[in-house]
Order: sequence, then structure tokens, then C-alpha cells
Amino acid sequence: MRASGHLPASTRRRTARSPARSPSPQPARKKRPASKSGKAGGLWSRYQSALIEYPFLTNSVQSTLVAALAVVLQQAFAGRGFSAAPVYTAVAINLLVIMPICSVWFSVLCKWKLHWVLATAVDQFAFSPLFNIVMFWAYNVAGGAIRPVFPSASDLADATAPLAFGLSLHRSAFSSVFAFSPMWSTQMTSYKIWLPAALLREKLVPPHFAMVFNSVVAFGWNMILASILAETADSSTAPAEAVPVA
Repeated sequence: MRASGHLPASTRRRTARSPARSPSPQPARKKRPASKSGKAGGLWSRYQSALIEYPFLTNSVQSTLVAALAVVLQQAFAGRGFSAAPVYTAVAINLLVIMPICSVWFSVLCKWKLHWVLATAVDQFAFSPLFNIVMFWAYNVAGGAIRPVFPSASDLADATAPLAFGLSLHRSAFSSVFAFSPMWSTQMTSYKIWLPAALLREKLVPPHFAMVFNSVVAFGWNMILASILAETADSSTAPAEAVPVA
């Protein structure tokens, strides 16, 4: 009986004579061209990454574009002709008022981890009325409720005349919180859209998509709001009372 570690002499001779075989080269695999679905998946992944890593910047850009487009379409449907001023106003208010406030609010609401029904109630019946007041007053300021004051040419020419610099507050240009229209009538109209939308958002939408969902809903709401603001501007014919504030 031979040990397992020893080979017969004939086997050793055949092994020594036969050269070592090198592994046969494998044919190179052709790279498949990227499919359209793959590109779409890559764009979607980058978009989600941008929402998570740069939420304020990404949401600001898309929210501002949605607001501007809504105002342009509202003007087209109303047949008023294009005016750039409402578009500039919508862009400025979105960047300076809406996005900073909503970004902080949604972050706080998410951290509270409330039940989705309670979160909707807090959002719509506590935050939304206060936000509605801020929105109206922001549009009032953009419409000229606060104006800069500069010395006139005659004051500059007169060496003895006092030179006044500051701001003048036109109180009648601000929407009243004690009148139902237009502020609270707009709030009641908004509940027809934003209340069911908030319920869907709190129940089904992931937190990093909350602002995206709001931007989609806001597209329709901004068209309604633009119509309300245009009607408010047309109906305000009373002279504004100026009060110096600075």
C-alpha cells in the first residue's frame, strides 16, 4: 500500500515531460451602452442626494421656478398681458420669505414626530394662519406699503433746508387682520387645497420630499393667489396714509 504523498514512476515521468499549460485568454467583454432608464435612475439618485445634502438650495431653486411659472400662466389665463413686476415679486418673496420660514418650520415639525393627523392640525391651524399674515404683509411691502424717503432737488439746493432720509409706512396699504377679506377669505380658500394636501404629505410623503410635494401643490395655489392679489390691487383705490418709520 503506497502512501498518498508518493506518485508512481510512470506518472512522474509524464508530468515532467508535459509543459505547463497557461490559462487561455478570455475574450474581452463589450461594454453595454447606458440605457435611458439607467440615465434616468442616475439623475433621480442625484436629485435625491441634492435634496438630502443641500435641501435649502435645491428647494429654493425649484420653489422659485414654480412660483414664477404660476404667475406667468395666471397672467396668460387672465388675459392681462405679461408684466414682469409680479414675477419679480414672486421670486423675491419665495427666496426671502417663504423658503427660510418653511425650511425651518418643516425641520421643526419633523423633529417633533407627531402623529400624522396631529401634525397636519398643527401645520394648518397654528402655523398656516400666521404664515398667511406674513405672506400678505410681504406682498404689501413689495407693493409699496413701505417706501424710501429721499430729499428733493429743492431741498438739496437750499442750504438751510433739512435733509430727510428714511422710510415711510403707508398703513392703509397693509391688509387688515381684522377684516375677513382679503386675508382670512384667502385663508379659508387655501384650506380647500392645502388641508387635504397636508394630510397626504404627513401620511405618505418622506420628510426630504415634503418641500418638493409642497412645490407641486403650490403651483396650482400660486395661480389662485396671484388672481386674489391682482383683484386686491385693482380694488385698492383709497389714498395711502404715510407715516415715517425711520
